[in-house]
Amino acid sequence: MSPEQTRGSIQVDARSDVYTLGAITYELLAHRPPITGSSDLDLLVGIGSRAPAPLGPSIPKEVAQVIFRALEKDPANRQQTAERYAHELSVALRLAGK
Repeated sequence: MSPEQTRGSIQVDARSDVYTLGAITYELLAHRPPITGSSDLDLLVGIGSRAPAPLGPSIPKEVAQVIFRALEKDPANRQQTAERYAHELSVALRLAGK
């Protein structure tokens, strides 16, 4: 669930899906979700207000930057489409030599 969904925004668009892609990518690499909570309410508040923990030294910084951009709280600061996210991630992986 994206931050704008936790706030009950009626203006949810493709950038919400970009947030979800970033969260899935983060969890695949970190083996934990980007935001956790002790209750459903705590989780919803965290999605809207807390930054994810760093991914760790094994993740190239170029890759982490793309993922963290997808996890921005403000949709305007995320990649605008899933296609753009995939492109940026592909470029970051090539730059990182993966």
